[in-house]
Amino acid sequence: MTATSLKINIITILLLISGFTLQAFSEPAEIRIAVMDFKANDTSKFSTIAVSEFIGIEMANKKELTIIERSQVGAILNEQGFQKTGCTDQSCAVEMGKLLSAKKIIIGTVNKTGNVYVITAKVVDVESGRIDVAETERCTKEDDFELASRILSVKLTNKIAGTSYAIPVRTYLQDDERNRFSIGLLYQFGLYPNYRMPSLVYDSSDGIHKFQGKGAEILTHSLIISAGYEFLHNFELKAEFSYMLYLDTSVREFDDIASGVNYSQNLIVDDRKSESFDVTIFPMYKFPLTGFHLFIAPGIGYRFNKQKESYSLYYDYSDGSDGISGEYLLKPVGHAFILKCEVGTTVYISRFMELVFSIGIDGQVYSSYFNNVDVEKIHETITGTPAYPVEKIINNSQNNTCIGYYIKLGFNIRIF
Repeated sequence: MTATSLKINIITILLLISGFTLQAFSEPAEIRIAVMDFKANDTSKFSTIAVSEFIGIEMANKKELTIIERSQVGAILNEQGFQKTGCTDQSCAVEMGKLLSAKKIIIGTVNKTGNVYVITAKVVDVESGRIDVAETERCTKEDDFELASRILSVKLTNKIAGTSYAIPVRTYLQDDERNRFSIGLLYQFGLYPNYRMPSLVYDSSDGIHKFQGKGAEILTHSLIISAGYEFLHNFELKAEFSYMLYLDTSVREFDDIASGVNYSQNLIVDDRKSESFDVTIFPMYKFPLTGFHLFIAPGIGYRFNKQKESYSLYYDYSDGSDGISGEYLLKPVGHAFILKCEVGTTVYISRFMELVFSIGIDGQVYSSYFNNVDVEKIHETITGTPAYPVEKIINNSQNNTCIGYYIKLGFNIRIF
């Protein structure tokens, strides 16, 4: 063998090897698929055939798949005496697949159960005769068939070809329309990080004296009953009636910030409880998703506050042999307009029941938690004729407005 012929043989072998290598690393062959007409069960035949067409059109746009044209499918099957429609079992799909030289056959049904349409699609492997993939999509109107078919076709494509195409956003209800009117029972846990009792002012002969409350952190527990009506799929108007219990377990003193004379006063707060009753109206804006929705709900309402237990005011004044000391019970009450805003989610358990979770913030509108303080004298001791007797206590509600934060959970029952 001459050197020239040896070089030619080596080049030929290298070209063959490179050809095999390129073929091995080239993109996989497109998957040949035929979509049969779906079978209609209690649905329009024309709408059901349209579902098959929508699925075929969407899948034809994917480069990994080769969809046999419907006209070609019809021509081949008519030539062999087959009907495209009504083929819903594996054996029929395999036989049709062999006639069409398809690798996979898509068969399916459109069923109507109550007011819900269920589209079922199955992918049958022609060679093995097995169902490789099965998917369903639900909707409540025939007008939603096109989008439902597109969603179904993308899910099938991703499983057949191992791709990760984005599934179109579902903008329709999948299940029967839920009842519109609901009642709910919820529990709310809240935190007020800078809660203040009212500033108290008393008037004596030497002038006005003011007790400034120190802020404290308190916890709240609320029981809420709600009633709502869903006007649209993304809008509901809800009213909440709540009983809130404030737990204040701290010991706090109220400082006299306007003294300047020879006396001492002390206001002690120890293990006291307050309660309030709220009525709040919430317009809820919903963002429906599969099986649940997100919502944002600004609210406005009215709150009545009442002190369940009394606060003690201890007063002690002395001027030589004359003096006065006393203990007074203070019972704050108040009312206020409130603003709230919360965000959360509602999970559908059934047509009649749903779970609710939300977080929110609330506060008064141009008002304080307590607007008035009832004063009850427990005892008072006067020695001699003190120059500065307590003449009266003036109620004052300044500096006790604060913002609260809360979490809420419970359930709604949709009645009708």
